[in-house]
Amino acid sequence: MNNIYAALEIGTTRTVLAIGESENGGRLKVTSFAEIPSTGIRKSQILDINQATQSIRSVLQQIERKQDEAGAKITVGNAFLVVSGQHIKADSFSGLAQVENSRVGDEEINEVRRAAQAMTLPKDREPLDIIEQDYVLDNLGGITTPKGMSGRVLRLNTLHIHADSNRIQDARTAADAAHLEIREPLFATTCAADAVLEDYEKKNGALVLDLGGGSTGYAVYSDGYLVSSGVIGVGGDHITNDIAHAFQTTNAQ
Repeated sequence: MNNIYAALEIGTTRTVLAIGESENGGRLKVTSFAEIPSTGIRKSQILDINQATQSIRSVLQQIERKQDEAGAKITVGNAFLVVSGQHIKADSFSGLAQVENSRVGDEEINEVRRAAQAMTLPKDREPLDIIEQDYVLDNLGGITTPKGMSGRVLRLNTLHIHADSNRIQDARTAADAAHLEIREPLFATTCAADAVLEDYEKKNGALVLDLGGGSTGYAVYSDGYLVSSGVIGVGGDHITNDIAHAFQTTNAQ
């Protein structure tokens, strides 16, 4: 059962749980999916933990019922947490390493990667992902594989994506109360981008917009890697509000 994975997203308008099974080539096949309207959530942030817990319980029951009807007796005990919201930020950071003997080897690459991951975050921030971008050898940038190249100083540019640790803990608390363990938090927009973009699209340049009910995540790719990402506090509910105002009707209608 090690090739079975679950992912939970507690969104503004809906709470979603998906079950996937790994296939050859590293791809995931979604085998079951359930969603219910969210309660106690605004702009992808939990405002009422009890209501959020009930949403998680309901979606767990729904997906386990679907699995049972399909003849698969699966109890979901843990899941990756897919998060969004304006509290998610991305900062650029570079690591440096001196090149011994004027030629880049595995030791220098490992050293610069460790240095690039050593960005210090405030205590109230939790890392979601570290995106490696390009290497720079002296004044030559855009390098993807520096091993064997000659130079003196090697730099690795990275993008650190991080979130408000309190908001992540709220989601963990709600999930724990529903007897669901959170394995790791992941940024919803980069997950979406990995699912829909081909390598050549990232190379040529692409913008992914992840439009949710209360917020919109964005991810910008150029030369094959992520160069900018974040979340703005505008989502589908703003469109609904505008339509309701223009036509003098209720949001529900």
